[in-house]
Amino acid sequence: MAQKKMNDEVDGLTTQLEATSSKCLHLDEKNQVLQQELLSLKTIPKKCEELEKEKKKLEQVVVILKSHMEMNVVERGQIEQYKREIEERARQNIVEKLEEVNLFLQEQAASQEYLEMVICFNKTSHGTQN
Repeated sequence: MAQKKMNDEVDGLTTQLEATSSKCLHLDEKNQVLQQELLSLKTIPKKCEELEKEKKKLEQVVVILKSHMEMNVVERGQIEQYKREIEERARQNIVEKLEEVNLFLQEQAASQEYLEMVICFNKTSHGTQN
């Protein structure tokens, strides 16, 4: 009976050992998973730091682009002002030229009228002399 008791104890201990061994394997697998998660968590601060640096660079680019955009708006406004001034000068030049042409045409018309009067006078003068 002592032998059976010992065999029962050995069987119980063997079962307990197998259960503990199985539990150890399961815990070892769980430990590996947790270590992988921990490793990925350790890279987060570095990634965060890299993202912060990238964010600062992008903010600097935005500042530069805004500055260029403001300069372009000023330049565009100046260009529009120059365009208006040039158009106004061109209009004034055209008006002056038209006035000169008009004056010339009036002088031509007056000269033509005077010439016709002289011709008419000469004809009448010659007609009365004959």
